[in-house]
Amino acid sequence: MRCLLSTRAWTFLCAFGLILIGVVQIISANKAWSEISDMERHTPEDLSTAERLLGRADAVVHFALAAACLYAVPRLFRYASAIARLREARRMAELENALRHQRAVWRVFGAAGVLWLISFIGGMVYLISSLRELAELRNATGDAYEIEMGN
Repeated sequence: MRCLLSTRAWTFLCAFGLILIGVVQIISANKAWSEISDMERHTPEDLSTAERLLGRADAVVHFALAAACLYAVPRLFRYASAIARLREARRMAELENALRHQRAVWRVFGAAGVLWLISFIGGMVYLISSLRELAELRNATGDAYEIEMGN
C-alpha cells in the first residue's frame, strides 16, 4: 500500500506527458494525411495503391495513438484521485478502488502499445517498399544514362 501511495506524483507526470504525446501524434497524423493528399493531387500516377494505403493507414494509426493517449489522461487523473482518497481513508474499499483504476490505466497503455507496434510495422513496410522503388528507379535511370553515353 505504501508503494501505491507514492505513485500519485508520477501519475500526474504521466498524464501531462500523455497530453503532450497525444498532441504530437495528432500533428503527425495531420502531416501524414496532408502529405499523401498532396502527393495524390500533384503526381497521382506516381503513387501505387500500396503507397496510398500505407500512407493513409499511417495517419489513421497516429490518430488512434493520439486517441489512446488522450483517452488515458482522465483515467490517470481518476487513479490519482483514488490514491488521494486511499491516503486519507486507508480502507480496503479505497485500496480496491485505486487498484481498479490502476488496472484501467494499464489496459489503455496495453492497447496503445499494440497500436504503436502496428504503426512501427506499417512504417517499416512503407520504408521497405519505398526503398525498393528507389532502387528500381536508380536502376532504370542508370541504364538510360549508360545508353546515352554509349551513343
